[in-house]
Amino acid sequence: MVEKETKIEMLQNLNSQLRQRMDEQTRQTAQLFQTIHSAIKTYQDDKKDQAGHLSKRSSEEIVSRAFSDRDEGWL
Repeated sequence: MVEKETKIEMLQNLNSQLRQRMDEQTRQTAQLFQTIHSAIKTYQDDKKDQAGHLSKRSSEEIVSRAFSDRDEGWL
């Protein structure tokens, strides 16, 4: 009977350790997603700011300039 109780205790201890590891992994994953979300938001905000400062040119002008700049080593 003592052996059975010892095994139960050991399994409960292992279960507790596993739950702690899972909780830590969940916390780290949530923190990672929060960091990624924040980075994407910052990137999008920066792009919006940059777009607001660009001159309003037609897409044809932009493409034409990109190809002409390629000869000058821009692309």
